[in-house]
Parts: sequence; structure tokens; C-alpha cells
Amino acid sequence: MRDPATAVTISLMTISSKDRIALLLATDCYMPAPGEDPANL
Repeated sequence: MRDPATAVTISLMTISSKDRIALLLATDCYMPAPGEDPANL
């Protein structure tokens, strides 16, 4: 699934034996707010 408001993508997968799952969360790159210096957090 992908949330268009936040651009977060979530994927849930299993293998054929169904004894393991993988949960993947993906986001866009962080862009600093105007005037924010990400090197000085």
C-alpha cells in the first residue's frame, strides 16, 4: 500500500512455506524545512 499524503509505502511478504514474513517501509528522502540546517540538529 502507498499513502499518497505522506509517500510512505508499506509491503508485507511471505515465503512459500509461510513461516517467515518481511515488512518493508519506504519513504521519500527527507527534505529540510525552509531555513532548517540539517547539519545542526
